[in-house]
Amino acid sequence: WFLRFLYFQLGWSCIRIRSCFCPPFSMSVYYLFLCCSFAFLLKKVKTIRNAAAHNNCIINELKRKDNPHKPSSRLQNALTDIGISRNTQRKKLANEPIEQILTCLYSHKLLVTSPGVQKHMAYTLDEFRSRLYREFTYADNLLIKSTFDLLTKIIEVWFPLQQPWQ
Repeated sequence: WFLRFLYFQLGWSCIRIRSCFCPPFSMSVYYLFLCCSFAFLLKKVKTIRNAAAHNNCIINELKRKDNPHKPSSRLQNALTDIGISRNTQRKKLANEPIEQILTCLYSHKLLVTSPGVQKHMAYTLDEFRSRLYREFTYADNLLIKSTFDLLTKIIEVWFPLQQPWQ
């Protein structure tokens, strides 16, 4: 449900961008450039949204390391900026569903400019983050624990509850 919600929020933001930039020709060129530069990111968002819509169990695929696509350099730079090591990035982004989830979070952070939507997403992600360890500690499964720790760190840094919009 969470990934579908995130995709819905991102989709409405892109529609708003399109409606703002389409009327004059120069703005249409700008919109085309904007879409081309984010096309790879949005394709990853679409893929994870489809997986969520068809109720695929993403956690079952955490061991897979056969990502056929090279991760986005924008995403890798953003992860480096928040202190995630290149070794951790290499390990986690080798898994395609994890790369798609991180791309979805990064795309939302990058494209959504509305303070109200940002605030709502910060609260929604904080609720999601608190649910990750609500029932289990995952001490016996280091793969799940390390993945959830990565998601927790990204949520805390990219979507803090205390923002300038408060």
